[in-house]
This record gives sequence, structure tokens and C-alpha cells, in this order.
Amino acid sequence: MFSVKSAYHLQVSIHDSKSGQGSRPSNHGVLWKLLWKLKVPNKVKMFLWRVAKDILPTRANLYRRKIIESPLCPICHSFPKTTAHVLWSCRAAQDVWSHSSKRLRKCRTEEQPFHELLTDHLSLLPAEEHVELVLTATELWHRRKKFIFESSFTSPLQISKIVSTRKSELEELNSQPQEQSLSTRVPVKWCKPPTNFYKINWDVAIDRVNCMVGIGVAVRDWDGLVTGTLRSPRNSFPDPLLGEALATL
Repeated sequence: MFSVKSAYHLQVSIHDSKSGQGSRPSNHGVLWKLLWKLKVPNKVKMFLWRVAKDILPTRANLYRRKIIESPLCPICHSFPKTTAHVLWSCRAAQDVWSHSSKRLRKCRTEEQPFHELLTDHLSLLPAEEHVELVLTATELWHRRKKFIFESSFTSPLQISKIVSTRKSELEELNSQPQEQSLSTRVPVKWCKPPTNFYKINWDVAIDRVNCMVGIGVAVRDWDGLVTGTLRSPRNSFPDPLLGEALATL
């Protein structure tokens, strides 16, 4: 049975057989399982995936590709700006982490690949600390972009307040019961349109955790025969009115 997943694993096994294995095997598999289970928006998960793969446009990566002339951090001017540096070990980053929970403040601060640091923290810290960890890392990256492109530097206290607000919003959304899907709702009586007219009915299901809406559309003729349907998940702010408007469009 061919699938994208099977092809991916085949390619990985071929690559590993040619390149050999290091003395310390990669723990990315453990990280992926922890990462995809996080109760945060998908865009945050994708950001963390890019972080773990070390494909963010850090100064160290840009310097290695000969795009810029210096790899040094533009904030502290002391160390190469790697992913781990900008999100964890830089003095400016540690100023932000000093406002986080006690468990996060006690975590070690030495330089190490960020995917290892992320794996360790997600494995050892309790689940309630995971959201604060990933949201803080995300805000640190946003601050870095604002500093470089807008010459604006967000203070550690401001970042702490942003993280706290976003964390509270996510906790509130995660605590709410998921709305029923289209297939589990109680059907209502359908009234047919006049002769030679078509009738379109639509509805949406809201997924607040993943910031998506599910659209369901059915088109029937004047005899009640279905002539067209649509079922589609869409990335959208999880608001019922906006979801209905998107289904209408």
C-alpha cells in the first residue's frame, strides 16, 4: 500500500544506509510526537518544526550561505546568532525567560542544539509548562524580527504579558467543549424550492483549538435530488459568523 508516509520512510532508510549512523542517534522522532500533541495553533507547531530542523533565517545560517558578512547576534554582538542563541542562551533571551515560571527559570542555559533543548524540556517539564515554553520561544523570534526590520525592541516584561494573555486565551479555548460536527447534528426538515429553482444549504463546524472551520454545502433541485456537495476544512478565525460567510462564498 503506497503512501507519502511509506515513501518518506523508505527515503530516510536509504539515506541512513548510505551515510551511516552517529554515536548519538537523533531523537527527532521523540520530539515530533511531543510537538504535534501540543495544544497550540498549527502555525506555532510549524514554527517549532522549523526551529527543530534549524531552517530559520538566523544570522548563523545566512552567514553559512554567504548571504551576510557576520554571524554575530545583532543584539548582544558577542556570539554567533544560532537558533539556540536567539531563542534561549542570549542574554536578551534569558532576560525574557527570567519572567517565566519557576521550572523554566531553573532549566539549564548552556549552548546546545535547540531541538535537543526542546526535546528535553517537553519530556521533563509538566504539560502545563509546555504552552508557556513554546509561546515564549515564538515571541522571542517575533521580537528579533521587529528589532532587525523595524528597529523596535520589545521589553522582557511586555513579552511576558503577551505570553500570559495568549496562554490564558488558549486555556479558555481548550477548556470549551468541541462543537458537534455536521454529521452528528440533529437534522431539520428540508423544504423544496419552487419548480426550476435550486436550493443551497450550508453549515460550518468550528475547531477553536486548531483555528479552523469545516464547511459543508449541499445543492438540491426542485425535486429534492442532490446535484452537488462540498465538504472542506479551511484555515480561518474560528468565529461562527465568519465561517458561515466563508461557506456562502
